[in-house]
Amino acid sequence: MLAYERAANTAVRALKAVFGTSTDVRPLAELQQHLSLPDEWTTARLVPRLLGNALHFRANYGRLLAVWCTVCAVRHPIGAFWVVLISVVSFHALLVRRGIVHITLPGCPSVTLMFPQLHLLLAVGSALAVLLIGRLSFVLYMAMPPMLLAAAHAIVRVPPSRAEIDCLAMKLSSELKAALRGEEADETDELETGAADQEPPERSDELAKRVEQIRAKYRPPSSAKYGRSTKAD
Repeated sequence: MLAYERAANTAVRALKAVFGTSTDVRPLAELQQHLSLPDEWTTARLVPRLLGNALHFRANYGRLLAVWCTVCAVRHPIGAFWVVLISVVSFHALLVRRGIVHITLPGCPSVTLMFPQLHLLLAVGSALAVLLIGRLSFVLYMAMPPMLLAAAHAIVRVPPSRAEIDCLAMKLSSELKAALRGEEADETDELETGAADQEPPERSDELAKRVEQIRAKYRPPSSAKYGRSTKAD
C-alpha cells in the first residue's frame, strides 16, 4: 500500500507540473487579448504560437480537458471504466514499479523491461486494448474537442516572448523531474535558479590550504624519497 500511495502522490505532483496549479490559471480577459491570425501559415509561424501559448495557458487548457473528460465519463461510464482499467497497467508499471518490470515465465529466463522497451510496449499494448474493446471512438471523443479548441486558441493568439517561453519550459522540466524523482520543493528551486552552475564557489586561503594538504597526503612515496635524497646531496 505504501508503494501505491507514493505512486499516487507522484502522479498528482506530475499532473500539477504539467497542467499547473490554481495560481497558474490565467484570467479570462487575458485569454481574449492579443488575438490575431498569423501572417503566414507556415511551420515557422505556427509552432512558436502552439508551444508558447500551450506553456503559458497550460493551466487553462488542462482544466478545459478535465471538465470535458468529466462530462464524457458521466455520459459514458462504461467507456470511462475501461479507459481507467487500461491506464492502471501503465500506472503500476511506470509509477509503482518505477519503470522497471521483471517478467518471469515458466521455463523461460527472467526478462527485465525498462525505458524505452517498457514505454513502447505499454503504448502499443494500451492502443491494442482500446481497439479490442471497441473504445477508440470514446477516447477520441474525450480527447479531441478540448485539444482542437486549445490548438485553435493558441494559433490565433500572439505568443509570449521567447524569454518567457524559455523560463516556462525550464520551470516545467525541473518541476516534472522533481516530481518523478520524489524530490522536495527546495531542490526544485535550485534546479530552476541554476545558481550552482552559474556561480562557482569562491577560492579562499583555507580552501587552498586544504587542497594542498590533500595533494600532499596522496603524493606518491617515490616523489618524497627523491626529494629527501636530493636535499641530502
